Amino acid sequence: MTTSDPVADRGFLKALAREGHAPIAAYAALMTINAVATAAFAAALTAVLTHRPVALPLLGLGAALVARALCAWSIARLASRHASTIKSSARRDALGVVLARARGDTASVGEATGAAVDEVEALDGYFSQFQPASLEARIGPLLIAGAVALASPVAAGIL
Repeated sequence: MTTSDPVADRGFLKALAREGHAPIAAYAALMTINAVATAAFAAALTAVLTHRPVALPLLGLGAALVARALCAWSIARLASRHASTIKSSARRDALGVVLARARGDTASVGEATGAAVDEVEALDGYFSQFQPASLEARIGPLLIAGAVALASPVAAGIL
């Protein structure tokens, strides 16, 4: 097992993301819709708990849940497609390197190809899970604080 430089790894992953044209605008739009749906859910739940007429707030709860579920599904699908594009490109590059090896290398072509495939598959979690989650962790709290500021600027300041 080899050790790697974390700084070089981060640079490599960022370079792959740039080459793959990460759909940041689409992620941001879906995360904004998700945050608005979260705020709508909170408002509808408040209305239900304060015993206002229950039919409309319950309908709002259901609509907010459906909107959040659709956003989560869309983000996962978008991230999966992005990861697939990145992996396909990385797989092509790795296969080119494996097949261009010099004669007499210690590892066989099969071993090198297997290692390349395994390493490329390891990129899936980063691009389909971590990258969207890290973007949401940066954008989501600001959007929620903005929604809270509409109800109480003091509470938003505390957040």
